[in-house]
Amino acid sequence: MLKQYVILAINLIVVAVPMNAAEPERPFIGIGHRVNEKPPGLKITQVVRHSPAQITGLEVGDIITEIDGVEIINAESLTDFLDKKNPGDLLKVKILRCEKERTVYLVLGKRADYQGSMKEGGRENFPDSAESIMADWSEDSVSSLVMETIAKAELTEQYEKLANAFREEFNEYLGHYTLDAVALPLLEPAATFASGELVKDQLGIGRGDPVNIWAGIPEVLDLPDIETPFKPDASSVEGIIEAVRVANAYIDSAFAGLSEDELFVIADIAPFMLNTFARTIYIGEDPDEELVESYYELVAATKKLDYSYLIKAGQVLSGLYERSELEQLANIEPGKGADEKRDILIDKMVEIGVKSDGNKEVPVMARLIVTGKESMTYSEQAGIWIDLGGDDTYFGFCGGTPYTVFDNYRHRFATGRVGLHIDIGGDDTYTRNTPGAIGSGFCGAGCLIDLGGDDRYSGDKLCIASAFCGTGLLIDYSGSDSYTSQECGQGFAVFGAGLLYDTFGDDFYCGARYIQGVGITKGLGILIDNDGNDRYMASFKVPNNYGNEDTWDGWSQGVGMGFRMVSAGGIGILCDRNGNDRYEAGNFSQGCGYFFGFGIFEERAGNDIVIGNRYTQGSGAHQAAALFRDRAGNDVYIGNEATNQAGTWDITTAYFIDDNGDDSYTGASLSQGGCAQNGFAVFIDMDGEDKYVSGGTSNGSGGGNDYHPDYDAKSLGVFIDLGNDKDEYDTAGKRRNNRLYITDDDKNKETGDGVFMDK
Repeated sequence: MLKQYVILAINLIVVAVPMNAAEPERPFIGIGHRVNEKPPGLKITQVVRHSPAQITGLEVGDIITEIDGVEIINAESLTDFLDKKNPGDLLKVKILRCEKERTVYLVLGKRADYQGSMKEGGRENFPDSAESIMADWSEDSVSSLVMETIAKAELTEQYEKLANAFREEFNEYLGHYTLDAVALPLLEPAATFASGELVKDQLGIGRGDPVNIWAGIPEVLDLPDIETPFKPDASSVEGIIEAVRVANAYIDSAFAGLSEDELFVIADIAPFMLNTFARTIYIGEDPDEELVESYYELVAATKKLDYSYLIKAGQVLSGLYERSELEQLANIEPGKGADEKRDILIDKMVEIGVKSDGNKEVPVMARLIVTGKESMTYSEQAGIWIDLGGDDTYFGFCGGTPYTVFDNYRHRFATGRVGLHIDIGGDDTYTRNTPGAIGSGFCGAGCLIDLGGDDRYSGDKLCIASAFCGTGLLIDYSGSDSYTSQECGQGFAVFGAGLLYDTFGDDFYCGARYIQGVGITKGLGILIDNDGNDRYMASFKVPNNYGNEDTWDGWSQGVGMGFRMVSAGGIGILCDRNGNDRYEAGNFSQGCGYFFGFGIFEERAGNDIVIGNRYTQGSGAHQAAALFRDRAGNDVYIGNEATNQAGTWDITTAYFIDDNGDDSYTGASLSQGGCAQNGFAVFIDMDGEDKYVSGGTSNGSGGGNDYHPDYDAKSLGVFIDLGNDKDEYDTAGKRRNNRLYITDDDKNKETGDGVFMDK
């Protein structure tokens, strides 16, 4: 029966996702909104660029109270009103702005006209990798269990309607940067587990070292087959220089297709985009309209990058991983530029490439510094730095992309686009606050490898194993280390790939937002901690935009997200392989997907504590996918506000799986297999004596669906607990041990469906 179901699913997709299909004539205002209680209305939270709302002059913070004499008090009343309208209709809109009533006139647009930046240069066919996956996704034990449970609850028809809604929404947005791994769950929601596990397998997340991980990145980012680049010799200075030379050539090739103006807009506008992004996820909301246009130009320019060459540069630098080779660098003798007082053994310029200057080729030179075993403080800048030991403090690029800034903000990459720092040992401090520092790639490639010691890494935006139109790599072999950054760090990538790999030690990871395994558009951000009792914190800087006191944004710890209405999302992965760990994060964290992104969180061993707020622990919103998996241990999960532990909202799919252990779950509303607005959520606890506390629309339930009334589909939540009959539930009667319960709501037939099974 399952095979017949898969064949049906494939046929549905072939029919439902023709890329040249006519767009539906759906009216469009161009706002994001939430309910405003007093006064009643819809408060505008976002205004889409060039939309009817922006043309009319609507602003974030305005409260819509009435349209054409009809009261607008929630999303459902707005949807009901628009269902009777067509693009081109004139609306009389009453709003409250600064507590004063105003009336504006708005001409409805067509929704499909406002996905231009998403679709420009878009894909024309079904994802290449999906045909083979579609035939197999349901054959793994988890997916089979889910589909069998849905069938047992007689909800297969409801699932098929929901899957069709996902496909229609997918076709509405499908664009240039949509990744296969994200596309599959949006075309077949129940395939989320299979797609996420495939990504982890391709990267060797469970056991692979940085070389293996980097070898799998091309497949995950939908890049052509990349031949394995040459293996660098990490045992000699000459071999290190050659590795930088080859990586720099690949970076130059990656940018070769861009004009000088496009190069400038990427390098020079990126810091402004990062500043805007630190305030809001909507990059189109900056009050400087000229700057916003530059952001769209930047995204367009990135489509001309050759990402295969970017990843090749990262592969070359990851090839320096061999510890036995790196330790041979300890035999370096003093040479040119030696300075005994500064413990500098070598200080010279080396050739790492060539560039055109008129009709001739001129060499590109980078500074090489080799320092000894004394404990020193260095502020020198160098493209290549090798340190043989000592407890040192560095203020330079620290293995980040070398560049200079002139005319206040313009960037010049005069000494190549690759930075490399190798430290043989010692308790070191790396600190720098410019973008692209500390093993990060900003329009280039960066790599930092530290072989030992209790080290401290500290930066601001785009630091510590991060990438913006580049590749970033930080490898720390041993020691109890601390990693601190503000935004966009600790395994972060947009338009590229970033990997933070910590092998051993009790480590501390801390920052504000977009940290600890975050991938944005065409980005793959990965944080892997191999062993140790670690602590992860990501929050406490930016208050959340839901208005609740003492709660914060996070967007961290395994998050895949896109620039909403601008470009599809990337993939973010956080994997901790061993140890008793503690995680704390604000909203949108801990295995969270947002706008065509895929967030993956994996804990492989240990008794862990995971604390989040809203949209955490296997959750997502707005056309996305998420997978949270804990393979072992007696764990504690706490979700403080809403949508936790397999909770989804708005055409989003998420799986939460705990393989074994006696676990404790505390969730708020829409949790533990709870969903709304055509969401699909699956919660599975495989074994153990577990305790559950949750809010409304949880434990296998579906909520309201007024966002997409045209789809004729409901949300579907699935809750499964296996293993024993000693679980504790806080919901009296309906949910208990050894019971199959089909959730419904007799008072409101429009709410979603769900199934609860304790077996």
